[in-house]
Amino acid sequence: MCTGIEVIYVRLLNENTYVCRPVEAIKLDDFTFRILPTEDYDPYDEEWEFPPGKIVRCRKELVNNYMSFVAFEEVIR
Repeated sequence: MCTGIEVIYVRLLNENTYVCRPVEAIKLDDFTFRILPTEDYDPYDEEWEFPPGKIVRCRKELVNNYMSFVAFEEVIR
């Protein structure tokens, strides 16, 4: 059951520091989302920990002084 689109954060790999990118995702339940591609998504420019299309479980973390959903594991269905 889809409950709308929200912004979640996905960690970028190989950035020499901890960096998360805001992305839109379809909310499937309270903490599970399907990541949507961005218009400028380029896997050769940014390596997302979970690329578009993946279903991920998120947890609430402080990002830029706001509690936000951050993806931490892929959900295999």
